[in-house]
Amino acid sequence: MRVRAAVLSMLLWSCFAAFGGDLFGRATVSYENRESTTSATSGIRQQYDLRLNETLTTTSLVRLFCRVDNFRGSQNLVSTERDHRSTQFQPLAELLWNPGNLQIMVRNEWLTLHTREQDDGFTRTIQRSIGQLTWQPDDLPVTHILASRNATRDDTSGTDLTDDSFLSSLQYHWRGLQATAEERYFDSTDAKAGYERTTTAHAGSLTWSSTHFGGKLAVSADASTQLVSLRETATGNAPASVPTPVAINRALNSIDETPLDSRDHPPTANAALTDANVNASAGISLGPDSSSFQNLFIDLGHADRVDEIRVIVREPSGNPLQHGGGPITWDVYTSEDGQLWQQLSSASTAFNSALSLYSITFTLTTARWFKVVNFGVNAEPALITEVQAFYHTTIAAGGSHNGSQNNVNGSATITYQPSKKAVAAYTTIFSSLRERFAGRPDTRSADLQHLFSVQYDLPHHFSLRSQILRRTADTYSGRADALNDTTAFADYAPTRELRITLELGRQDETIQESRFSVDTKALHVTALVIQSVSLTANAGVQNQVIAGTNSAVRHYIDFSGNIRLTPSLRMLLNGTLQRIQSSSSDPAVQFLGAERDERVFSDFLWRPGRPLQLSVKLGWAAGLTTSGFTQRYHADWFPFGEGTVSLAASYDQDIDPTVNRRARRVILNPRWSMNRWVTADLNYTSVTTSLESGSLRQRSFFATLTFMK
Repeated sequence: MRVRAAVLSMLLWSCFAAFGGDLFGRATVSYENRESTTSATSGIRQQYDLRLNETLTTTSLVRLFCRVDNFRGSQNLVSTERDHRSTQFQPLAELLWNPGNLQIMVRNEWLTLHTREQDDGFTRTIQRSIGQLTWQPDDLPVTHILASRNATRDDTSGTDLTDDSFLSSLQYHWRGLQATAEERYFDSTDAKAGYERTTTAHAGSLTWSSTHFGGKLAVSADASTQLVSLRETATGNAPASVPTPVAINRALNSIDETPLDSRDHPPTANAALTDANVNASAGISLGPDSSSFQNLFIDLGHADRVDEIRVIVREPSGNPLQHGGGPITWDVYTSEDGQLWQQLSSASTAFNSALSLYSITFTLTTARWFKVVNFGVNAEPALITEVQAFYHTTIAAGGSHNGSQNNVNGSATITYQPSKKAVAAYTTIFSSLRERFAGRPDTRSADLQHLFSVQYDLPHHFSLRSQILRRTADTYSGRADALNDTTAFADYAPTRELRITLELGRQDETIQESRFSVDTKALHVTALVIQSVSLTANAGVQNQVIAGTNSAVRHYIDFSGNIRLTPSLRMLLNGTLQRIQSSSSDPAVQFLGAERDERVFSDFLWRPGRPLQLSVKLGWAAGLTTSGFTQRYHADWFPFGEGTVSLAASYDQDIDPTVNRRARRVILNPRWSMNRWVTADLNYTSVTTSLESGSLRQRSFFATLTFMK
C-alpha cells in the first residue's frame, strides 16, 4: 500500500507539473500514538499533498488538489492487539469563471478512507459536489443558483446517506426596498436507516427601511413566508425513525461558565452556524486550544418541538475528524426569553464518526430557545461548522407521510429621536408555524412579541432608561405561554471613564400553566481607573416566586478587570459568585441555578520580548459539595531571534463545581524549522474529563517531519 501511494503521488506530481502553474507540494512522515479510554493506536503515517492553481484566462481559474494519506500500525482494543492500516485518497477539482457580472463556480471532491484490521476491511467514502452561479446585471434582479450533493457511506456505522439540494433565487433592490423570491429542493436518503425525506419550499421576503424629518424618525420592516411540502418514506422492511429538521431563525454563541443566566455574558449572532455549509468553520474551536463552556444558542423564532441537536465539526482542512470526538460532553438548556435558562436532565451525548458530528439527544421538548454547552475539549483540532435541530417521527415499514409546513415571520421597528436628549423605540416581532401531516394532529405555533424602550438624558450626567417586553406564545396542544418583563435603568456617567447603572426589573412568566415571577435589583459599574486599569462589576439580588408556593433568592456578583502592571506584564481578573436560598427541593422549579456557585480566577500575561511569552491562570471554584483550584500555565519560547526553533507547553485544570466535573489538559509542542522547505514537529496532548459516572481520556503523540516545495 505504501508503494502504491508513493507511485500515485509521483504520477500526480508529474501531471500537475505539466500545467506549469502555481504548484505546491508537501510530504509528511510521522510516528503517531493515540490512546483513549477504550483503545490505543500507534504506527507510521505518510501524507502527501499536491495543490495547483492555474490561471486559464484573465477571468478563469482552475484549482486542483490531491491528498494521499497512509497509516500502518497496530491497535489495542480491550487487551487485544490487531494490525491497523488505513489509506485515504482525496482528489479535488474546482473551476472559477468570472466574466463581468457573471460568477460561476464548480467544485467536486471525493474522499475515500479504507481501513483494515487483521482480516476485516472497512471503507468510508464521501462525495462533495457543488455548482454555483450568480448573475448581477445592472438595474435588474440578482439571480443565484446553487446545486449540491453530499454523499456519505460508511461500513462501520451502517451509514449510507445522500443529501441533494437545489436553490434558485431572485433578489431586487430599489431604494430602501429589497425583495427576494426563492425555490428550494432538498432530498435526504439513508438506505441503511431505511428512510427518504423530500422537501420542496417556496419562499419570499420583503425588507424596507427609510428615514424622515432629517433622520429623527427611522422606520424599518421585514416580512417573510415559506411554504414547504414534505414527504417522508420508510424505504426498508422495518419501521424507520425519521429526523425532521426544525427551522432555526438565528444562532448565537458565547463563552459562559454560568449558563443558567446569560445576561452576564451576552451572546453574539453567528450566521455561519446556520449557513448550510458544513465544511466551513464558524470560528468556534473544540480542539486543544479551546475551553469548556462554549454556549451555542438556537432561537427558533417560535415554540417548536426538538429532541436532538447536532453540532457538526471538521478538521481545519474541512474534512471529518478521523479520530473521534474526544472526551466532550454536552448539556442542553431551554428558555422562553433567551436570558434565564433551565437545564434538561435527560440529555445524552454521542459522536457520529461517519458524519463527524456530536448528537445531543433528549426528551421531546417544546420551547423557543435551546442551547448546548460543552465540557471538555478534543485532543485533535476540531472546528464547529454548523448547528442543527431535529425532532423524530416513526414511520411503519413501507409507509409514508405527506405533509406541509407553512411559516410566516414579520417584524417592524420605529425609532424616534426628537432631540439629542430623548429617544424612543418600538419593535414588534411575529412568527408562526403550521404543520399538517396525514394521519397526525395538526401542529400550530404562534409567537408575538412587543418591545418598547425609551431613554431621556437628564442634567448633571444622569439618564433614565426603561424597556417593556410583552410576549405571548400559543402551541398546537393548547399550551399558552406568556412573558411580561419591565426593566428600568438609572445611569450616572460623570466622566467618560466612569459609568454607574442601577437596574430594577420584574419578570412575570407563564410556562405550561405554571406561573412564576422574578424580581431583579442590580448595580452595574464600569470604570477606567487610570489608563492601564479598567474594571467592570455587576451585583444584584433576584427573588423568584413559583405559583405562590415556592420561592428562591439569588445573591450574585460578577466582576472583570484588565490591569497593565508593567509594559510587559498584564493581569486579567474575573469572578462570579452566587448563593441561592430556595424553599423547594425540586430541581425542576429552580430556574435561578445551583444553590452555590463561586468561581474566581486571574490571568497573568508576561511578554518581556518577542522570543518569550508566559501566561498563568489561577482560580478557585466551589459548589455545594465540590470545590477546588483551577490553574493554567502556558509558555511560548523562541530561543533564536529568527524563530527557527519554538517551544510551546501548557497545562491546565478546570472544574465545574455545580455537577462535580473536572477536566485536565497537557500540551507539549516543540518545533524546528530547519529551512523554508523542511520542518520537524513533536506534539504530546493529553485531555481527560472526569465525571461522576467515570472518566473519558484521550492522549496523542506525534513526531512529524514535513517537506514542502
